[in-house]
Amino acid sequence: MYIIRTLILISVSSTYAQTTIPSNTALHGTLSKSSSPYYIKGNIYVPKDSTLIIEAGVQMRFDGKYQMSVYGKIKALGAEGDTPRFNSFVLAV
Repeated sequence: MYIIRTLILISVSSTYAQTTIPSNTALHGTLSKSSSPYYIKGNIYVPKDSTLIIEAGVQMRFDGKYQMSVYGKIKALGAEGDTPRFNSFVLAV
């Protein structure tokens, strides 16, 4: 019984991964669903001659009025019912 509880806790905790991306971060490579959601804490950018791939199901949550500037390329992958999401968590006053 103890082994089953341990396995359940491990699988549940891995489904709630999150990644913080600080201000002025140059993004390239792949943002994976397994590391999502991504909390954006400032302006970010994709450099010239770089590609950012955003996997299906990735959530990018901007924690303020920040922007993502793209000087290179961005590929947002998706499938029906499992698309990348870009959200802002700025509360209206």
